[in-house]
Amino acid sequence: MLVIVPVGDADEGLLQALADELGPRLRMECAVGAGLALDDGWWDQERCRYLSGPIVDALLERSDGSGRDPRECWWLGVAEAELCAPEYDVVFGEATVNGPCAVVGLASLRVPSEDGIPALWPRLVTSAVHELGHLAGAEHCPNPRCVMYPSRDVADTDHKGNSFCGACFQWDAAREA
Repeated sequence: MLVIVPVGDADEGLLQALADELGPRLRMECAVGAGLALDDGWWDQERCRYLSGPIVDALLERSDGSGRDPRECWWLGVAEAELCAPEYDVVFGEATVNGPCAVVGLASLRVPSEDGIPALWPRLVTSAVHELGHLAGAEHCPNPRCVMYPSRDVADTDHKGNSFCGACFQWDAAREA
């Protein structure tokens, strides 16, 4: 099961559409869970963004308290915020590799694409699949078209798409066997 958690003021309708998209793709039940407030303690004053790590930690706390087996239930927070991490000024998401929790930040995905067209939806799907790949144990991939390619900027997210490359697809298929 995948529980999508609105973090801050994330639009629950958008998150329900994401659950509807990811459920068939992942072949698992997806639902929108109870929201999680953005904590002032997660704010990085210097970079004017929220730290992604404490959001993942809050999701881990929720996972631990849920009574659900972390091997059978993943938690994806979707934050209406820009995110950063100690070593990065901007991150699009963060995940516990082989763990149950990840977060994606919407604000950095909302910028217009190179051609000026809003591109939030494909970026959100790509970022969510990328972070969920980490939950399943996938590492970053050197193929710039693979969903597991690391995004240094939003243009990387736009160019890579939301599918696994052949090598990562083989990893994904082997994982399911």
